[in-house]
Amino acid sequence: MEQARADMMVDGFGDMVNKMADYVWYEPDEAKKAEKKKTFYDTTLPEFLGYFEKLLVANNGGDGFFVGDGLTHADVFFLSLSDDITAEKPDVLGPYPKLAALAERIKTYPGIKEWLAKRPKTPW
Repeated sequence: MEQARADMMVDGFGDMVNKMADYVWYEPDEAKKAEKKKTFYDTTLPEFLGYFEKLLVANNGGDGFFVGDGLTHADVFFLSLSDDITAEKPDVLGPYPKLAALAERIKTYPGIKEWLAKRPKTPW
C-alpha cells in the first residue's frame, strides 16, 4: 500500500511538472510565456502545494515523509521539484512550512547530502 501511495504522490508531482512545462518548454511566444509563468506561480502552484502539504500532514503530522516512516522516491522527486521552483522564486515554500521542512530534511539524508555538494550545476 505504501508503494501505491508513493506512486500517487509522484503522479501528482508529474501533473505539476506538466503545468510548469507549458510555459518553460512549450510556449515560444515570450509575452505568453510570461503570462503563463505568472499564472503558474500565482494560481496553479499554490493549489498543488496546498494539496501536497495536506497529504504530507496526513502522514505523521507532516514531520516525516510523504509515505510511511522512511524516505521514498516520492520524497526525492519532491526535493527535485522544490529545487526547481525555489530557484525561480526562493520564498515560494514559505506558506507551506511542512513542505519546506521536508525539503531541508531530505537534503540532510545520507547520500543525498553528499550528492548535492558535488553534483554538476545545471540549468534544470
